[in-house]
This record gives sequence, C-alpha cells and structure tokens, in this order.
Amino acid sequence: MSTGSMDPQTNLGLDGLGEFQKSWGWLFALGVCMVGLGIAAIWLPIVATLTIEIIVGWLLIIGGIIHAINAFSAKQWGGSLMNVLAALLYGVVGVLMLGHPIAGELTLTLILAAFFLVEGVFKIIMSLQMRSSMPNWGWMLTSGLIALLLGAMIWVGWPATAAWVIGLLVGIDLIFGGWAMLFIALAVKNTTPTATA
Repeated sequence: MSTGSMDPQTNLGLDGLGEFQKSWGWLFALGVCMVGLGIAAIWLPIVATLTIEIIVGWLLIIGGIIHAINAFSAKQWGGSLMNVLAALLYGVVGVLMLGHPIAGELTLTLILAAFFLVEGVFKIIMSLQMRSSMPNWGWMLTSGLIALLLGAMIWVGWPATAAWVIGLLVGIDLIFGGWAMLFIALAVKNTTPTATA
C-alpha cells in the first residue's frame, strides 16, 4: 500500500526487471563488447566500412538461399513465387555488393543514414518509457540523440565520405550504445534489490 518513491519501480511489475536482473551480467558484457567494437571501428574506419559492406553482401546472399529453400518447400504457388522473387532479389543484390564494393558502400551509406534516424527515434521513445522506472535512463536518451545526429551527418557528407563514414559512425554508435547498455545493466543490478526489499 506504499505510495512513496518506490511505486514507479514497483509499477514496473518487477517481473521484467527481475528478468533483467538475472541477466545483468550478459547486458554488461554486451556493453563492453559494443564499446570495444566501436573503438576498433573508429581506429580503422575504412577497414570497418569495407567489412560491414562485405558482411551485408553475404547476409543478403544467405537470405536469398533461405528464401529459395522456402520457395521449394512452400505448398502454395503464390507463396512459392514470392519466395523465388525474394531469393533472386537478395541473391543478386548480395552478389552486386560483393562484386562492386564502392557502389555498395554508397548504397549502404544512405541505408545507414535511415537506420540511424529510425534507431534514434526508437531509443528516444524507449528512454522516455523507462524514465519513471529505471535509473540512468538518460544514457539511452543520449544514445538516441547521438544516433539522430549521426544519421543527419551522413546525409550532409554523402557521397564524398562514403568510404570511411560507415565504419566511423557505426563505431561511434556502438560506443554510445555500449555505454548505455553498461549503465542500464549496472542500474538494474543495483535497483532490483532495493525495489524488492
């Protein structure tokens, strides 16, 4: 029946927060990995950009193979036809990206701008939802604002900076996202025992 300052944490249901508390170490480790990868991407932005472009190309080819397998196992012709078309699209785009990395980098740069803008909006919304129940929610808000800023920077610098901007900006985003994850993990670890007391 307490209506004090503990209510926002209690209203979280602490079912969800309890799950976070059980795996706070994984969240912390993920944050550390994200920060480490971010530093590596900033240190070698051209290598990171090319690596990301190659990974996306291979992911598209793998996606095409999965769609092709699904097409042959589909029982309805309509679904099968759509999966064949998707397989062709994924496969062709993946091969083109691997065969023409510069054009792939230009395309990925625009896609990355859209990704950062959408990611920034989602993180800001998530941080505002966490505001009343989670300490250190401001780190998630900061991460969202940084993602929005990075997305805007891509639009301004395109296409001249496409060779290195993906690696640099992904590195910056990974560092801020990793910091947000670290602070949320620590907040969950430190908050849950107080809330359940």
